[in-house]
Amino acid sequence: MARARTGVALHGPTRHDTTVLVVDNESVMRRFVRRSLEAKHFHVEEARDGESALALIQARNEPFDLALTDLSMPGIDGRQVSETLARYRPSVAVLCMSGNPCGAAYWSRRQSRRGHAQAIHRGGPLSRSA
Repeated sequence: MARARTGVALHGPTRHDTTVLVVDNESVMRRFVRRSLEAKHFHVEEARDGESALALIQARNEPFDLALTDLSMPGIDGRQVSETLARYRPSVAVLCMSGNPCGAAYWSRRQSRRGHAQAIHRGGPLSRSA
């Protein structure tokens, strides 16, 4: 990997002790995100839905560094996970993703005013290309 003169990778530093929680009700997406992050040496835990995510968050002694959550899930959705984290674990960064570009754009505009979460459009069903 190319490095700047400061010794930091040009794409930014990677903290090898970073723990990420991936929350998505689509198992294909969870596996894809997990493999991608683990390839970059992140520690990854998964939750199949918002309820499981909140249980994992509550059970951990140390907070996650990042929660990467789908916005649209049955039951407790990504918005509720994000709002719960903002209230009870404000040190956890949150990145919401959505297969719906309108939902991601709306969420980004709404949350950028609050400063605790961002949303990205993940570009449609991954299961078709995986």
